[in-house]
Amino acid sequence: MPRLLGRFFPSIAVFAAVTSLAGCGSQQATKPTSSSSRSHQLTGHPLNVTVNLDQARTTMRAVGAAGGVLTAVAADGTKFTLEIPQNALTVDTPVMMTPVSSVAGLPFKGGLAGAVQFGPEGLQLSHAARLTIEPARPIPAEQRVAFGYFEQGRDFHLEPLNPRSSKIQLAIVHFSGGGLGRGSTSDADGVAPADAQAQAAQMLAQLIAEARLNNSEKSPFDLVLDLSADLFARYQEQLKAALNRGCGSANKVIRQALQLQNMLEGLGIQDPSASAFFQSDNVHNAADICRKEKQDNLEDACAAGNSTESMLQAFRDVFNADKSKDLTGSGSASDTAALLALQEKCNVHGWTGTITSSTVKADTMNSGATKVTSNESLLQKANLGKVEFMTAYGESSTAMMEGTLDGTYNSNESSSTPAHNPEPQCPAWAERGKNNTAESLSGNGSTKARVTIAIDHLNGTVGVMPVSDNEIEVSGNSTVQGIRKHEYCRDGVEPYSESKELHDTRSFDGIAFGTSLDPSNPNVLKGSTTYKDGNSTTKIIWDLKR
Repeated sequence: MPRLLGRFFPSIAVFAAVTSLAGCGSQQATKPTSSSSRSHQLTGHPLNVTVNLDQARTTMRAVGAAGGVLTAVAADGTKFTLEIPQNALTVDTPVMMTPVSSVAGLPFKGGLAGAVQFGPEGLQLSHAARLTIEPARPIPAEQRVAFGYFEQGRDFHLEPLNPRSSKIQLAIVHFSGGGLGRGSTSDADGVAPADAQAQAAQMLAQLIAEARLNNSEKSPFDLVLDLSADLFARYQEQLKAALNRGCGSANKVIRQALQLQNMLEGLGIQDPSASAFFQSDNVHNAADICRKEKQDNLEDACAAGNSTESMLQAFRDVFNADKSKDLTGSGSASDTAALLALQEKCNVHGWTGTITSSTVKADTMNSGATKVTSNESLLQKANLGKVEFMTAYGESSTAMMEGTLDGTYNSNESSSTPAHNPEPQCPAWAERGKNNTAESLSGNGSTKARVTIAIDHLNGTVGVMPVSDNEIEVSGNSTVQGIRKHEYCRDGVEPYSESKELHDTRSFDGIAFGTSLDPSNPNVLKGSTTYKDGNSTTKIIWDLKR
């Protein structure tokens, strides 16, 4: 066995034993008992770090089945680009990315290069997203080390960098946080993550890094495939035993296998052993057991008329079961149809109320001798209607609401150009001279809209985003008044005035904000926020209930 594999394979049996106990849990990595493997295990203890966010630099957009790209820039100029592929999400979801200003407790000798926090927290992707980091200052390849964490810094761990790319890229399979440090993977030798997924990520990161440093006989890809094949074989053994213990135990094993598969795909590695695992009878049987168990629980909750929050928990359980069936290839249209019928029967309430957004932008600039002053405002009001669809995964739920979006747009722009002194020679100045211009536009519009409300039930945070692709028709006029050289270049000047009608369109701007659920009153969302972007100020007020 090559030396590098000898370092990692002795720890797989211990790792697999831990994964049967941990979902996103807090089990500590068990120390090996054999003397031959003691130096090769992820020895040590879990590490929690303290993450501080730069909330003012948060970016947000709705991402659905078509995928999407988010970009954020940290205060020091470090750029982050998150590429979410097609079908990673099944419904429009408000996705947030916030640069991290500092991380206390990092083990890297060179400190933090840059990091971001993703939201909603805990969101699992069906296919890995790709995070590209462009540091403000170049970092030598041998000093680049990626990391991740859960929530606000829990269970710090290493993340593997994409070995196929010269760029700094890592795979994102769930939403919490990730970034880049300056140092080496050996800086984290005393860290043993508690979470099973974090353990796998750290093992892969160390394996790839050491293969590069030691010029292994095998490529990093072959070493990773050997490691993952062994892991999937152990997942199969664990799942077979877990079927007798019910859905909860089986789901933990399947979830860990899915996370490993997504991580490998995000690194550009297709593992045949992963396909064999998900096509096995054990996986299909587990998916059916979970679907029936959660469906029965939901029907019991409906019959009992449980509270909205309890009902939503039951729906989340069924959605998670359906999601597992879809991801393992055993889902069906009948599952979706049955869930929609049950959702209507149970009458799970969505949100009603209004969201108002007011954006005002004032600007003054000088272009040569010309001074331009502009004022622009857009008032939007979203009214929520009935529930269009609800979905969930993990501890997150998303309500897709029908609604309307009303908008009022106004703008005024004026410019002033003084007379030239001395006057340019004719004919160069035949059409130029002292003038004042004024342009105004206004309009109202109303359109149908989809309002997405995503709730992280674990942390009590909410993301809200009304969206419409339609536009507001606006109209107005433009006038120009002043004096100019005579058209035929005769001596002296002449007054002139021009006026014309204007017709145009303006887009409904996306309204997006985050807030928190009040545990004592989780059926009400009420508040406001104000933020500035350059010369633009936006105030959002919401008053929602369910």
